[in-house]
Amino acid sequence: MEKLQLKGIYIYPIKSIKGVSLQETYAGERGLEYDRRWMLIDENKVFITQRNFHELALIDLNLEKDHMVLSHRSLNTSNMKIPLKIHDGQIILSTIWDDRVNLIWPKLTADEWFSNLLKTRVRLVYMPDDSPRRIDPKYVSKSMNTSLSDGYPYLLVNQTSLADVSDKAGFKLKIERFRPNLVVKTQNPFEEDSWKKLAIGEINFQVVKPCARCVLTTIDPETGIPGNEPLKTLSSYRKVDNKILFGQNMIAENKGIIRVGDEIKLEQ
Repeated sequence: MEKLQLKGIYIYPIKSIKGVSLQETYAGERGLEYDRRWMLIDENKVFITQRNFHELALIDLNLEKDHMVLSHRSLNTSNMKIPLKIHDGQIILSTIWDDRVNLIWPKLTADEWFSNLLKTRVRLVYMPDDSPRRIDPKYVSKSMNTSLSDGYPYLLVNQTSLADVSDKAGFKLKIERFRPNLVVKTQNPFEEDSWKKLAIGEINFQVVKPCARCVLTTIDPETGIPGNEPLKTLSSYRKVDNKILFGQNMIAENKGIIRVGDEIKLEQ
């Protein structure tokens, strides 16, 4: 039997904007390095995403050494350069789902850039390392933090499961719709449903719970146009307690480097 290997690594430096594929990176308590440490907030200091602003899907993000470069896929706008991390700025108490978190507002020119694109006033804010955001204790007994993800530091998605959904939907769904951090490929679809613990390279992960999917998956990552899929197909056979499940939320039990090609060992 072919050994299980890590097939892909993705990070999303700005929440709800296009991700970046990596060959290797550092994995820690809050997630992969630079993953979802920035996000946009509205005038009420509440986070915004593609759920309400489909235009965010059309912003490309490229990583440089210590910064990222944003560009719009169709509009003739100037590129925007943003540091990957910052240390100074005004502290703002912002809302993300049910959490209130202290974030840094550095007052970058990116505020105006995003506001012009979205036609509404927004601010770009950053989560520093010392800003706590606890993972739901209902699912993780020990006190652990996540970044500005929807709730958990890591999301694992199986390419074989995605192929199964695509077959049932009648067209090929891109993995980018599901915004994974870690991508695997098993012999059979949805083998990941039974996983409890796994090691990827030198990192031990614990599977916390299946990921309940939302309307964001129905937004085409190439065009920003919403539709019915994949939720329509997933709801026909992946619905449990009124939640549509795809992928697995995970936490890391230690820190270190992971690489595409790392062997995955499942705890029996």
